[in-house]
Amino acid sequence: MAATPAMIDELIEEFLLRLPPTDPASLVDAALVCKSWGRFICSPRFQREFRKFHCKPPMLGFFCNIESAQFFPTSSFHLPQATLRSCIVLDARHGRVLLERNVMEDEDTVLTVWDPTIDEQWDLPQLDIGEQLACYDMETRETYVIHLPLKLGECSTALMEMENGELGVARLDEAAKLTLWSSELNPNRDLEWAQIKVIELEKVLPVNGRSIYSNYIAFAHGAGIFFVGTDDGIFSFDLKSGQAKKVFNDPCVGYGVNIVVPYVSFCTPALRSIDIGEELEVDAEINNSAC
Repeated sequence: MAATPAMIDELIEEFLLRLPPTDPASLVDAALVCKSWGRFICSPRFQREFRKFHCKPPMLGFFCNIESAQFFPTSSFHLPQATLRSCIVLDARHGRVLLERNVMEDEDTVLTVWDPTIDEQWDLPQLDIGEQLACYDMETRETYVIHLPLKLGECSTALMEMENGELGVARLDEAAKLTLWSSELNPNRDLEWAQIKVIELEKVLPVNGRSIYSNYIAFAHGAGIFFVGTDDGIFSFDLKSGQAKKVFNDPCVGYGVNIVVPYVSFCTPALRSIDIGEELEVDAEINNSAC
């Protein structure tokens, strides 16, 4: 039985959906093959099915706050603006980046949400929240506060997404122990925290435990990867596999608690096309979307 055009189109769509999300450039290359591939890849249906098929967004790179914030890709994704002047990166979620900007010297800093793929920014209200978590709803533009687990001694804190989708907290103490907490609602619908795991990093990182800094920890949401600072550089630690890897050679002493901020997101092409006779001129851009 000969393959029908519909069967061939279905096979092509299945092939395109299986392109690796860690290589956004492959989607752009495929979109430039022909008009039909380009229309499908830049369609909302493909974006939905691509996120559904791969589920977990990949880590595309990380920001490093040394002198000025810089982006270091770990994939084929590159930001149009790799170095950010007069600001540091505090966090990154769903393809958006939280910046602390110095607008002018000797003035207060401004918190800004930045979408680097379309270069749009939103300034946030300043809050004095202490040992609490400030949450900003992008739809309602409202801010609210969540109390974190009690901090005992000198330690660093990172927010994380648990496997069930709930909010989690990771804390690294002076004994190089990484403690994981999961949030849950009590019968009164109040948020509570439950300690679920303790990891001794001295046993999983190829460094002496005394060289692990307790003032720095970061988590790549969706990828399940922690970043830990040591005298020997910065290491990534995969929570599932337990594998550790050095990602930055310089020690992070003196650079503050936000030296590395992972950037995790799905990235799919948006195409602008102009018909010129029988040819198609295509300008491809990478846009992000979160799972």
